[in-house]
Amino acid sequence: MSDMIKASGISAGYSKKTVLEGIDFAVSKGELISLIGPNGAGKSTLLHVVARQLEAMAGTVYISGTDIREIKGKDFSKKTAVLFTARTRHENESCFDVVSAGRYPYTGWFGIPEKADIEIIEQVMRETDCYELRNLLFDNLSDGQKQRVLIARALAQCPEVLILDEPAAFLDLKYQIEMMELLTSVAHREESPVTVFMSVHDLFLANSFSDRVLMVKDGKIYRYGLPQDVMKSEILSGLYDVSREKIEEIMNPGGIYERVGDKKLKIGYTTGTTASLASYGAAMLLLTGEVPDKLSLYTPGGMLVSVSAESSELLEDGKLAVCTVKKRAGDDPDVTDGIKITSSVRLNESGTVNIDGGAGIGRVTKPGLDRSIGEAAINSVPRKMITESVIRAADENGYEGGFDVVISAEDGAVRAKNTMNPYLGIEGGISILGTSGIVEPMSERAVVKTIEVALKQIRSEGAERVILTPGNLGEDFIKKCMDPKLGIRYARVSNFIGDAIELCKAGGFKEVMLIGHTGKLIKIAGGAMNTHSSYADGRQEVIGFHAAMCGAPAECIKKIGDQVTTEACVDILKEYNVLEAATQGILDAIQSRLERKAGENMRIGALLLTRKYGVFGVTDKGRELIKEWGGEI
Repeated sequence: MSDMIKASGISAGYSKKTVLEGIDFAVSKGELISLIGPNGAGKSTLLHVVARQLEAMAGTVYISGTDIREIKGKDFSKKTAVLFTARTRHENESCFDVVSAGRYPYTGWFGIPEKADIEIIEQVMRETDCYELRNLLFDNLSDGQKQRVLIARALAQCPEVLILDEPAAFLDLKYQIEMMELLTSVAHREESPVTVFMSVHDLFLANSFSDRVLMVKDGKIYRYGLPQDVMKSEILSGLYDVSREKIEEIMNPGGIYERVGDKKLKIGYTTGTTASLASYGAAMLLLTGEVPDKLSLYTPGGMLVSVSAESSELLEDGKLAVCTVKKRAGDDPDVTDGIKITSSVRLNESGTVNIDGGAGIGRVTKPGLDRSIGEAAINSVPRKMITESVIRAADENGYEGGFDVVISAEDGAVRAKNTMNPYLGIEGGISILGTSGIVEPMSERAVVKTIEVALKQIRSEGAERVILTPGNLGEDFIKKCMDPKLGIRYARVSNFIGDAIELCKAGGFKEVMLIGHTGKLIKIAGGAMNTHSSYADGRQEVIGFHAAMCGAPAECIKKIGDQVTTEACVDILKEYNVLEAATQGILDAIQSRLERKAGENMRIGALLLTRKYGVFGVTDKGRELIKEWGGEI
């Protein structure tokens, strides 16, 4: 798809003073782009250049592929509508008359609307919810009503591009949200979508409603991308020269949220984060006699979490400190949401941090997990977070010794019965397994909508090839082994493999590669297109079946059935010398299922990974695609 707006090498300013320099960006049809940055950064200057109200000193702006300097005045007004922040007066003009002015490029010298023009005027007034105001005087309206009428006037031009400078200015919160919802609906129309390019000061509005955000600082582009990629505290801190903590206080009052499709869902924090916060509180209590009012840390995913302790206490004449923090899973349906995690901390002279599980924390009873048999089911990442938390407390108070930390979970044994822990061989309580430190909302409809948006974005850039990956392992492989110069884009699809393939078909992709962990993708061989454990598992059954087809004895099949991870199953296949043959059978079954799902007009393949062994296998079609794309395995 060609760009609706494209700026190439733009420099601009006033009285020979350069305000913008070297500006390059592109906007696709039907996108809502928010332009943000500090005062004086050049936002309004850029809008005026794109609106052809200020001539660039250098460079070119294109609308629908045409240099704006080559478009005649009336034709430019048909392509582009402009609405800036200056308050306007329309004395003795009705709202209908104000909106009618948008038809001037079409009505001729006298500006008298004909029947077709009146139909358009009434249509856009209904769309902007101001039709009932049509007979009222414009100057008697509230600011919010006036803004709707002015946007209706702009839409009456039937533009391809709508340029706005602070459209939410002068509006209260209710009208700001209504305004942004209106502009979003205009941009995302199924028929005749309008590209919206606007400046915004409110970070909440930019984050919540934009398709992409363009950041400008000191006359140059600072960042440009999806809100979830660029509206991060560390980036905004640099953009506005404000502390990261202050940015997060402003951006996340009452919690941290994420746009998921067309919903805004609250993000929670993992049990590992909860245990780390409790451990910091207990260590501080032990070293200072007090627990801070707010317990804060940055998760491995880069997000600041700040909470208050539920309770705390010094015991054993001050030698043992306990601190309890309640887990909040946000809008994720998590069985451990609201569970109270307690950290009990003692000092030791060894200088090391020793971590163990207490009541409510499960113990490992089977091989193949992150921890050894007999250890508390607290994985490596949360152990690292807990260690860093107590060491931070030590550093803040000049303590050079070590800590003994015991994590416990209220009602952990009861809650664990509703998890996969008993099946995995974790007994006696919950496990602490998180890797990112945050719990992302997983509303299924919203996640699929997010995947759809990501794939549409990739397709809109003209891409006919895409890589689908369920999560971190596949993404890490892509970044390491697929040269960015090849231009192959990828999308994270979580467990929704079948939905993602259907979306690729509908979007017109020609070639699709699936790259991810064997534990998920092997389920496809058994016909599961949603790989979440609540929908289907069957990993051992798939591996056991293909091992049996290769002549493996019953003893081998039984051993495979007793394993809890695919890596452990690989070890069994090796032991009985059927790894290569069974792997090929699994790959062929996966390829067959994928081709059946993809249909005749889309080539598809898969690459399966393990953390222990690296590449488990590549389907024949997958190997063919990667070779053609110029990648390496």
